[in-house]
Amino acid sequence: MRSENSRQGINVSHLCVQTLMGLNMLLNVMGDIDIGIVDENHVMEYKTARRKDQVKPVTINTETRKLKAFMEEMTPKTQG
Repeated sequence: MRSENSRQGINVSHLCVQTLMGLNMLLNVMGDIDIGIVDENHVMEYKTARRKDQVKPVTINTETRKLKAFMEEMTPKTQG
């Protein structure tokens, strides 16, 4: 029997913590930048900085996917 806090056997609160940790690393590297101006160049600089820290490519890709998902969520939806 699964607890209410799990989805497909994965603890949902653990997923939230992992997501926040990934975004926290992005903030540490990018600094105090307005999320509205983050573009491809910023992301490439982030990836380069993380590679210099010898972070595995899969981790870097996961972190950038989290950034993309966050930015998509924060982008105002147009009503058509």
